[in-house]
Amino acid sequence: MMRFPSSEEHPTKFIKKKERQPCLHGICEDVDDYPSAKIVEVVSRSKELVNFFKSQPKPFEFGTRFGEDSDDDTPCPTMKTKKFPKRALSTRNVEQLIVNVNDFQQGVDLEICKGEGSTCKFAEFPPQSYTTECKQKYSRRLLMTFNEGKNDTIFDTFEFPSCCVCHIRRKT
Repeated sequence: MMRFPSSEEHPTKFIKKKERQPCLHGICEDVDDYPSAKIVEVVSRSKELVNFFKSQPKPFEFGTRFGEDSDDDTPCPTMKTKKFPKRALSTRNVEQLIVNVNDFQQGVDLEICKGEGSTCKFAEFPPQSYTTECKQKYSRRLLMTFNEGKNDTIFDTFEFPSCCVCHIRRKT
């Protein structure tokens, strides 16, 4: 059975605080004590969950919209990468274990500002009463998570860096 969190639901078991590997924007692929075997067991028991993963597109790398050899430059440089998170903070501000094992993978495409807060390229000289700044934007994604205390899966929403925009504002 697929479940979604209710507003009152809170995890019954918290992830132990330990020395953790570096995470990118709170997205962790390398997690100590990640319960891979338990996750495979729980997901494999449910035909509905197995079918959910079978219906997902297989992971592959996306090129740029204009081709890899594009000479186009953007006002705010970015780094594009694909991650398969095993732990992240949900939009409900709850640290969750994300299902990402063997045949049950959920990849996330990220586009991260290289110079968040810096002046946008090509806009070094905006009109006198304006300033420019590169800002990170986020998109939301629903992912299947694993509740270790209940030995159960649940869907939750996460925010991931999705683009970098040139923000133009009037000086104050």
